[in-house]
Amino acid sequence: MVVSYSEMQPYDELLGDKLTPAFVRYLEEELSYIKSAVSKDMLILEVGCGAGRIIKELAPLVSELVGIDHSFVQVDTADKILNEYKNVKIVFRDSRDIPFPEDYFNLVFSAFNTFGHLSYDKFRAL
Repeated sequence: MVVSYSEMQPYDELLGDKLTPAFVRYLEEELSYIKSAVSKDMLILEVGCGAGRIIKELAPLVSELVGIDHSFVQVDTADKILNEYKNVKIVFRDSRDIPFPEDYFNLVFSAFNTFGHLSYDKFRAL
């Protein structure tokens, strides 16, 4: 587990003093829930991966992880943070246009805080 979510620079920059103990606890509980659903042989897709907060934690636990995000800045940040993981691929992509066959992944998820970054039109991807 990440020692402190404030280590994830994009969160620290965006949230500043809003990174409250309650929010950190929520992030830890969300991560724990997602981890409980994965196994070593899984292929996983995170839609709206941002800077890779969750992918960084899952990478050692699964076979392959793909993250997509519609923000060049977030994809670039995730690429830098996650470059040591050979089983991780980060893709700049709109969530309505996922470039994989429908049954390719064992698990597809979006972290709860992703929904705040979706426009009404992008909710159609869900």
